[in-house]
Amino acid sequence: MLVCAKFVNFLLDRFYGYTYYGALGFIVGSLPAIYPGFSFNLTGVISLLLLVVGFSITYFFNKFASVHS
Repeated sequence: MLVCAKFVNFLLDRFYGYTYYGALGFIVGSLPAIYPGFSFNLTGVISLLLLVVGFSITYFFNKFASVHS
């Protein structure tokens, strides 16, 4: 467990963006297994739209923080 934590720390130090988006990909990829009941009714479309808005806000905050630091 310690070796894995050190390896992830190394990846975050050297390749922050790739590691961050890789972990985000694993999380998004596991969503169908965690919540298999997604439907494309009004609630599902609103949920998907809010997901995209949340990712966009996070992306722009990350860009803003990297420019000003």
